[in-house]
Amino acid sequence: MGILLESVKSRKKIKRGAPLEKKMQYVLDELKSMNVNISRTGKPVESLDYDELKEEWVFATILSFDVESPENKFF
Repeated sequence: MGILLESVKSRKKIKRGAPLEKKMQYVLDELKSMNVNISRTGKPVESLDYDELKEEWVFATILSFDVESPENKFF
């Protein structure tokens, strides 16, 4: 439930219908705050398109959770 809640909180910061450049900048800022500067394919995150940025953001968010922590165990 925590992952879903965090996702919803983050999505509220990006208005629906916002310009693509603004969305890209938001995702780029989020990635940089997570210390992600290089994508999984080895390209700098600044050179990725919006869909690739979102994908990197999802992977970085998933990997940031400590699955050994009791509150993050699902089963």
